[in-house]
Amino acid sequence: AAGAAAASTCCAVCLGALEARHRVRELGNCAHAFHKACIDKWVDKGQATCPLCRALLLPTDADAGKLPSFSF
Repeated sequence: AAGAAAASTCCAVCLGALEARHRVRELGNCAHAFHKACIDKWVDKGQATCPLCRALLLPTDADAGKLPSFSF
């Protein structure tokens, strides 16, 4: 359990600690968290999956129908 707690407080991109004073981005599909600058660079390099679990960062067309839709 200690390993899981340590993993959740570490950015898997830079291996630095995730601290309250840092800007952190949590991914919607898997809830993994990374420094905002790190995950932004990851995406800018053309990566489309979570660095930890490889879940897609954006829903596929098949998943789009499962998302709630709102009309205004």
